[in-house]
Amino acid sequence: MNRLCCVFTTVALFAPGAASADCKGGPQDQWASVEEVKKVATDHGFSEIAKVILEDGCYEVVTINADGKIVGVHFDPITLKLEKVEEPR
Repeated sequence: MNRLCCVFTTVALFAPGAASADCKGGPQDQWASVEEVKKVATDHGFSEIAKVILEDGCYEVVTINADGKIVGVHFDPITLKLEKVEEPR
């Protein structure tokens, strides 16, 4: 029983969104363009950009790190503040 409880706790802690970025979203007419997000990501050193998607009110830049692993980098869509860098997959 204790083992099962630990498994459920672990799944809850690492479920998608459990450690989400703190993006507020806001009016879409105030959002930066995808090209602007790509430039900011490049300025932060994330040069190999695979795609840009929306996730939880943030722009998520999907990039490849130096080890060839996929990394999601989250930016606020209005301020372009770096909100979160996911663990490499």
